[in-house]
This record gives sequence, C-alpha cells and structure tokens, in this order.
Amino acid sequence: MTQKNETQEIFRDKISIVNKEGKRKWVYPRKPKGKLYNLRTLFSIFLLAVLFGTPFIKYDGHPLFLLNFVERKFILFGVPFVPQDFYLFGIAMISIIVFVILFTVIFGRLFCGWACPHTARVYSRSGSMSGCSRRSAHPKALRASSTVPV
Repeated sequence: MTQKNETQEIFRDKISIVNKEGKRKWVYPRKPKGKLYNLRTLFSIFLLAVLFGTPFIKYDGHPLFLLNFVERKFILFGVPFVPQDFYLFGIAMISIIVFVILFTVIFGRLFCGWACPHTARVYSRSGSMSGCSRRSAHPKALRASSTVPV
C-alpha cells in the first residue's frame, strides 16, 4: 500500500466509541426539536387521523374507505367494489403499490420520515425512536456533559 492509502484508512485502527485508555465514550442522544420536527409531528397526527378516520366518514351512504374481506366488500372513496369488479380493484391496488414504490425510490427519506404510516404510529407513541426518553434513566446521563456531539 502507498502512504496515501495508509493515512486514509487509519480510522480502521481504532473504535470511535473507545478512548485511549480503553474505556467507553458514552454518547447520549438529544430529543429532536425545531420547526421541521414540530411540523412532522403535526403531519403524523393528521396522517393517523386520516388512517383511522376514513372508515367512519360516510359518502353516499357508504364509508369512504372499507376493506371487508369476510363479506368480500371493498369500498374505496365511496365506490363499492364486489368480487365481479375485482380486476378493477386489482388494477387499482397494483397502481397504488407501484406509486408507493416509485415515490419511495424518488423521495425515500421524505416518505420514511414523514408519510410512512409505521413511522407516524411509532413516533406518536414514543415521541422519538432514538431512545431520548431513556436518557434520564441512565445514571451516567445526569453526570455527562450536555456538550457531547451526537
């Protein structure tokens, strides 16, 4: 190897969370804050309201969104689909899946951080996925400096 390659790969010789004495350097995550985080929280609340509220909204006497597999009755945007219309329903579902895949490929971080129903549900229940709520429970967290970069 050349000298240039050796200096570029020197980071491989040590672990970044262990100091020179061999003791662990603790890293404590901070709770996210700011305008975009608040906006994302509001968007998550809106998304959850849409996901859980659409079956209860009636349009022309039908729910806005209903998937009843037992009775083989599907309602999308107030339009009922029966098993004879399954090819239309199948085309619609394939189109939606393709749209979600293309949207994720193009705007992946945007979808995963803001619009993914799983993310919205997890963030609404725990506040954050980084474990910030556990910081105060750790005994060393109280003694740690708040200037530790994350």
